[in-house]
Amino acid sequence: MPFYGCISLSSQTKLTALQGVQGQVFEQKGNTMPMKGQKTSKGTFLHTMVYIFEPTSLLKVEGLNGQICAKVNTVLVDSMMTDKDGKYKIALKPGKYSLMVKFGQGFFVPYFSGTHELSIIEILPKTFSELDIIVNVNASY
Repeated sequence: MPFYGCISLSSQTKLTALQGVQGQVFEQKGNTMPMKGQKTSKGTFLHTMVYIFEPTSLLKVEGLNGQICAKVNTVLVDSMMTDKDGKYKIALKPGKYSLMVKFGQGFFVPYFSGTHELSIIEILPKTFSELDIIVNVNASY
């Protein structure tokens, strides 16, 4: 199955931005164990690429190790680079998608569903869904 991760498709982001997904990407490093009397932190802003794929199952990725996979074998719908504050906003047609973040040499999977799908987001008409992503690969608890 071909890998579409290197193709930049922005046809959907050129639509009038009626709906889609937006948020910030953070990275947590080191000891992030909550401490009494200290404020919890989402981490530092992460300047990275956010990828939107067609809905992706566990069977459609290769090299999955924890929350990092080496290759995604579903169609790339859109992608964008976050700004310096880790912010992103991607216009999408209503429907279901998988969202992943570039991290190191692979893709960070923010969460897993109970149905073997990876980080599924559902875009509803005329709504921007909010999704902050915390990349915690290098964090300890």
